[in-house]
Amino acid sequence: MENKFLAYIRELSIVIVGISIAFGINKWSENRKSLEKEKLVLETVVSEIENNNFYVKGAIQANELLLQQYDSVLLLLETENSDQVNIVLTISKLLFQDSGMDLAISIGVLSDVEFQLARDISFCYKLQQNILGFEKTYFDYLEVKEENRRTYYNTCRTKVNNFMMALKTLDEEQIQLKEDVEKYIEEKF
Repeated sequence: MENKFLAYIRELSIVIVGISIAFGINKWSENRKSLEKEKLVLETVVSEIENNNFYVKGAIQANELLLQQYDSVLLLLETENSDQVNIVLTISKLLFQDSGMDLAISIGVLSDVEFQLARDISFCYKLQQNILGFEKTYFDYLEVKEENRRTYYNTCRTKVNNFMMALKTLDEEQIQLKEDVEKYIEEKF
């Protein structure tokens, strides 16, 4: 009887150890998949930041040229033939990607990363959205023509300058965020 009891305990122990090992392997596999998903989403965010920063740098260059044009026009308006002075605007709209951020939010990746990094990622994407709103207001104003051309061009120049400052801030944020996310990926994975 004691032999049967010990055999029963031994078999039960083997089953319990087997189930525990299976649960451990399953948990390890789920953690690995979760980490792979987090890494993939963060790499997507880095790629988007790079692409978006490319557009920001292009917009900065275009707006620097536009500022030079406004300066030239304002100087020409000082002359007698001010009615002949005009400016040709060549402006392209910013095209920001944000699917990586949407994905990070929807699957909860931001809750898995460090708080400061998650906050910085969110801030950068919100800043991009604010700049798109700023850009729309800026473009809407450029379509309005005021009677006093000097006042109009001065106001346009101020708006371009303000837009440039916002773009440069975003540029700095994107560069820093890209470095921070890449460092986080390197350290964690």
